[in-house]
Amino acid sequence: SFPTRRSSDLIDGYHNGRMGRLKQKVFELAQKRIRLILATGPDFTYRNARSVFVPDYLYEGAKYAQYRLKADTDADGKKRLAVCLGTMGKEKKLEEMAKAFTKCGYPLLIAGRFYDEERVRRLKEMSGDNVEVRNEYLSREEYLSILSSARYTVLPYPRENYATQTSGVLQEAVFLDTIPVTYKEILDGNRIPGVGIGDFEELPEVLAENKETAVRNRQLREQYKNLRKEVYDAEKVRETYRKVFG
Repeated sequence: SFPTRRSSDLIDGYHNGRMGRLKQKVFELAQKRIRLILATGPDFTYRNARSVFVPDYLYEGAKYAQYRLKADTDADGKKRLAVCLGTMGKEKKLEEMAKAFTKCGYPLLIAGRFYDEERVRRLKEMSGDNVEVRNEYLSREEYLSILSSARYTVLPYPRENYATQTSGVLQEAVFLDTIPVTYKEILDGNRIPGVGIGDFEELPEVLAENKETAVRNRQLREQYKNLRKEVYDAEKVRETYRKVFG
C-alpha cells in the first residue's frame, strides 16, 4: 500500500526567472543527496529522490471507536447535518458554502476559530435558519464528537491548493464514517472517495435524500472500512516504516 518510487513529476516552487532557475538547480542537486523523503500524500513524490507515502493521520481503532457511529444505512446513526470544522482561515470559501446551503435548506454547522469577527457577522447575516455559525475553539473531544455525529463534512478549501495538500479533517472523516463533500480535485489528489462537486450549486442534487444517495453513502462507508485497513492502519504504517529504515 505504500510503495517507494521515483516520480516523473517535480514538486517545487522555483520556475520563474534566472534566479528561480538557479534555485531549481540547487533544489534538484539537494534532492539527490537525500536518502528518502516521507511523503504525506499518495502522490507527493519527487523526481530526484526516493519517497515513501506515510499518511499524516493514522487509524487506531480503539482511539476512534468511541466516536464512530456504526451506521449501516445513510439514515441510521447519523444526524441530518453537514459540518465545517477547524480554523476558519481567509482562504476557505465559507461565503459560497453558506450561500449554497441556505439556498438548498440542508442543515449546516460551521464551528471553529475565526480570526475575523467581521466575517463571522457577515456569515450570520447572509445565512438562513438552517446554517449555524459558531466562533469557538473546539477541544479534541468536541471536534471528534461533532465530526462523528454528522452525515457529511464540507471542506470549502481552494481546489488549487488542496489538490496537493493533505487535510486532517478529510482523513479523520474516513476514520469516523462521515462523508466528505468537497471539490473533485481535492478528493482525487488525496485519493479519498467522497461526494465530489464542481461547484457548491450542485448541493441540492448531491445531498438529496433518496434511494440513490443512500446507496452511494453505504458504498462510500464500505470504502472507508477498506482504507482504514489497507492504507491508514497504524500498525501497517509502522511496518512499512520499519522495512524502509531497517
